[in-house]
Amino acid sequence: MPYRIKNNTDKARAGFMERCLMQYDNDAHDNTPLIHEATASAMKAILPQWIELVQQRGKVAADRLPAVTAKDQARTECSMWISHFFQVLQMWNKRELHDEGIFKFYSTEIQTKPSITLKSDDEVLLWGARILEGEKKRVDSGGVPMQNPTTEAFEPVYLLFRRQLQQVQKKKVDLDQAEEAVNKLRPQVDQLITDAIAEMDYLLRRESAASQRRKMRRYGVRYSFSPGEPPDEEQPLEDAPVQ
Repeated sequence: MPYRIKNNTDKARAGFMERCLMQYDNDAHDNTPLIHEATASAMKAILPQWIELVQQRGKVAADRLPAVTAKDQARTECSMWISHFFQVLQMWNKRELHDEGIFKFYSTEIQTKPSITLKSDDEVLLWGARILEGEKKRVDSGGVPMQNPTTEAFEPVYLLFRRQLQQVQKKKVDLDQAEEAVNKLRPQVDQLITDAIAEMDYLLRRESAASQRRKMRRYGVRYSFSPGEPPDEEQPLEDAPVQ
């Protein structure tokens, strides 16, 4: 038996309301609308707000993507510098320094030093800070400054990553606010859609199931048919069989 497709996406919600109001305006001229005037009026008031909020959220999300890409690239490069720093430090220590406690300046041990596989932003922040702080402590204690890479060369790479991360965090706040605005209005939209469908069900309750589906489709209600199930006459393309 055909079943209704729920409007589970924000785009589908907007599409239903637009279709519903278009058909309501057509039928209102003949005094044959399937939803109440109060429901239509409320839907007309909320639809422009809904479309604007959903579009704004999409715009903010799209605006955030380049910042995320730039941050990820900066994180990858910074991770490579961190791995290279500790690899070179380890080899230099074995070859010349012979200082078993050298890694204590970087708040780590040789067994736990990071590899090139740092994946998270927090890991890169942690180990980058340990390099800059640890190298300063070691040199202040009389140690020979690290070469190839030096902390002077590494620091701009690390600071670039921090700036890119801060930019992403700022844009995430903007996205959260846009999402919150949509979430706040969604229950009202869902209630209006539920009311409209309930009103159609009531007015068409004495008609055949096929007739109900035919008339409710004009108001934006969509149906799915199981494989092998005969479709209704004049079945639109959007009522495709379930795959």
